Amino acid sequence: MFTNIQSQRFYLFFFFAVIFLILTFPVTSWAQWKLALPQFVLDGTSEDSEGLGVKAREMLKDEIQSTGLFVVVQESTYGDLAQKERAIKSSGKETFQVNYQAWHQVGVEWLVKTNYEVNKEDFLRFTFRLYDISNNRLFIGKRYTSRKTPLQKVIRRYADELVFRMTGKRGTAETRE
Repeated sequence: MFTNIQSQRFYLFFFFAVIFLILTFPVTSWAQWKLALPQFVLDGTSEDSEGLGVKAREMLKDEIQSTGLFVVVQESTYGDLAQKERAIKSSGKETFQVNYQAWHQVGVEWLVKTNYEVNKEDFLRFTFRLYDISNNRLFIGKRYTSRKTPLQKVIRRYADELVFRMTGKRGTAETRE
């Protein structure tokens, strides 16, 4: 069996191994939230011949995944549920319908719905809405207007805002080049 000194060495080694693992693998990587990111919806009579909505969605998906806080649920998981919940415009006011129960049934905890508009003056307007599916509520809504060229800047700003609202700590997306 172990002698007293061998036993102490074993426990000391075990202690440092656990500390090393805790410092090496952040806790957030063990407990990730499941987030759905449906296709961005083009508002009104806008035209998006450059595919900016698709590009912006992919950028946001990458930024969200890089935080380590979320797992972006595959679009095939929720099928046409997102299509059924398209934005409805009534008397100039945007309203969104969210079937919280249906999203919950497919395993989604958070849902980001995004509308965007491309105007003739080379500006984009994004409206992001983050829904807390578990608590049946809109968690945060943000609107950004920007030129087409710094598209990634707007996406990173929203990703950082999302991280801040979820954790109370600033995100790092805007610090990257």
